[in-house]
Amino acid sequence: MRQPHVMGSGIYFQSHLYFSHMRAKLLDLMIPSEYAVKEAEAIIKKKDLDGPVYCVHARRGDFLKAPHPQASEANFTRYATKWLLKKSKLFKYLLIIEIDVGDKPATVLFFSNDPVWMDAVFADVLFKANRTQLGYKYENIHYITPNTTSAFITLVLSRLYCDNVLVTAPASTFAWYMGFLANNGSGNVYLSETFAKSDGGLEKELIPSEFFLSNWIPLRRHDNDNFEKIQISEMRPFIPATQRR
Repeated sequence: MRQPHVMGSGIYFQSHLYFSHMRAKLLDLMIPSEYAVKEAEAIIKKKDLDGPVYCVHARRGDFLKAPHPQASEANFTRYATKWLLKKSKLFKYLLIIEIDVGDKPATVLFFSNDPVWMDAVFADVLFKANRTQLGYKYENIHYITPNTTSAFITLVLSRLYCDNVLVTAPASTFAWYMGFLANNGSGNVYLSETFAKSDGGLEKELIPSEFFLSNWIPLRRHDNDNFEKIQISEMRPFIPATQRR
């Protein structure tokens, strides 16, 4: 290094406590280069997207064997996406009004370290959908799995296109930064309220109010069609045994 840098070691640097006070500056420093934007647009262009964009992130793989963090769960991932697609936000007179979007078009982008699992979770939809150049379309919803294995370009895609991010494994650092960067920092971020395995002890280290931004919205799943928006302070670390799958 030829220029001064501050370096540190440790874990859990996805806590908003480190840089909430300088978020605008940090977002400015993280503006993707022209080259990075071109790389992202080579995968998906804005014109390819229909309506609001919902980016669904799932983490399986290492989280399945890791002793502490909870991996993405099939029912939550599938039905929270379905629930969100029924909602839309309109900004009117500085108020946010939720409406049923009905059959209005939207795009769902899938991001996962286990795309085969993700396809299986949404098999009921994809089986009935019409094939498109980039993915599948069913009932005016365009489902796309971006063709990239680059973590960096995935973050660029989130910054460029993700109006909404659904985090299904909240202990995932990568998902955290997808939410942080979404839509140039103004995206809506929804997350599963549960993030830890019941016998792993992660709940003693990951304090939700210290990790997740205050405007992020945890979702509590009561059943497949019934989700409740809760406060970050109300998050429960474990998935109830009756909901595990």
